[in-house]
Amino acid sequence: MKNHLMKIKNIVLSGLCFFYIGTTCLHAQTVTDIDSNVYKTVVIGTQVWMAENLKTTRYRNGDTIPVVPKNPIWSELKTGACFEYPGTNGAYGKLYNFFAVTDSAKLCPAGWHVPSVAEWSKLTDFLGGKDVAGGKLKEKGKKYWQKPNTGATDKYDFKALAGGARLNTGICSFAMQVGMWWSSSSYNAGSAYAFSMAFNNDIVYERQNSKAYGSSVRCVKD
Repeated sequence: MKNHLMKIKNIVLSGLCFFYIGTTCLHAQTVTDIDSNVYKTVVIGTQVWMAENLKTTRYRNGDTIPVVPKNPIWSELKTGACFEYPGTNGAYGKLYNFFAVTDSAKLCPAGWHVPSVAEWSKLTDFLGGKDVAGGKLKEKGKKYWQKPNTGATDKYDFKALAGGARLNTGICSFAMQVGMWWSSSSYNAGSAYAFSMAFNNDIVYERQNSKAYGSSVRCVKD
C-alpha cells in the first residue's frame, strides 16, 4: 500500500488539482453542456480536454443547432448545423459543420472552446509528434474502430473514436475507419483545418476540409 501511494502525486495546474498514478492521468473533472450531457475530461500535458465527442444540439446561449438529415440541404448550408451518423445510436456524438464551430452563440460549454490549430499541434507535440500521436489518443479495441486499429494504446484516456464524417455532398462515410475533428481555425473562404486519425496507422493528419463537412468536435478548457 505504501509503495502504491508513493506513485500518486498531485499536480496543480491553472488552479485545479489533478491526480496521476504513474504516467496515467485520471479524469480531473466532468463538464456539462446546455443539453445536460455530462462529459469526462482528461489532462494531457498542460491542456484539459473533453474525453468524449460533443453531443449538444444547442449552442451555449440556448439557441438550437438545426439537425439536417437531407443531403442537398446540408451541402448548401452556410449556417451551423449538426447530424448524427446513421446507425450509431449516438455513440460517436454529433457531426457539426464548420459554421456551427464558429457561430457567435458558441458551441462548447462556458469555460471551454473548440481548439485552434495551435492547440491541436500542442497536443500532438506533447505526445511525440503527429506521426505517433494517433496511437496514444485512439480508444483501444475494435468496438469503435475497424481492425487492426494500429498502434492504439489510449495512453492518456482521450478515447478518440472513429466517428466518420459527413462530406460536403451530405453523404456520411468512414465510420469505424476514420475519426475527424474540427479545429476553430479557418484555412480560406471555403475550407478550415481539421485533424483526423485512421484505423490502419497511428498518425494524426492535419487537413484542410470544406466548411460544409460534418466532423466531430472535442472541446478544450479555456
